[in-house]
Amino acid sequence: MNHKDLDALLGHAPVAKPVQTRSSTAPAPSVQKPTLNQTSSSISMDVARRLLQLNPDLRSIGESTAEFVVTAQEVFRKDAAPNPSNKQAGTTASKDADLVIHGVQKRYEQDKRDLETQMFLLKQKIAALDGLYLTQLMDDLYGIDPNLSSIITSSAIKKHHGFLQTLGFSAEKYIQRARDKK
Repeated sequence: MNHKDLDALLGHAPVAKPVQTRSSTAPAPSVQKPTLNQTSSSISMDVARRLLQLNPDLRSIGESTAEFVVTAQEVFRKDAAPNPSNKQAGTTASKDADLVIHGVQKRYEQDKRDLETQMFLLKQKIAALDGLYLTQLMDDLYGIDPNLSSIITSSAIKKHHGFLQTLGFSAEKYIQRARDKK
């Protein structure tokens, strides 16, 4: 695997920004909802499509894949740490304990939801990364020892059993991949 494939999988591929030229008489552009090409890519379109395939409920809000990516990117851009100056001003202005507790609860729940969304997206990226490396590993092993019958190959598989389990390697998956390659 080359670094470009890994970067693309992880959403680190550079995104070309359109060059805008404006004459002095042209009106200033209106503010629009950011598009995928206007934002830094924190998740790729492929990862977003896979997320939406794995969990169709994510599409229940009616967003397209591109809108979903933009929404996810906005979540990643939010600062996870609370801003104490804003929250302190809100709590000192309110004299009623019920209102204070309710306000803190609302902010906590929103911050928690944002973090849970980030964790979900990161777990999906890791799962995609595992699958990518598993496929590459099986292809490499097939090139070295198609039947995995060598004592050296068997010894290496036993030695790295924990890592292979992490990737989800199994004899059944290897056999299926070998059949697909033929």
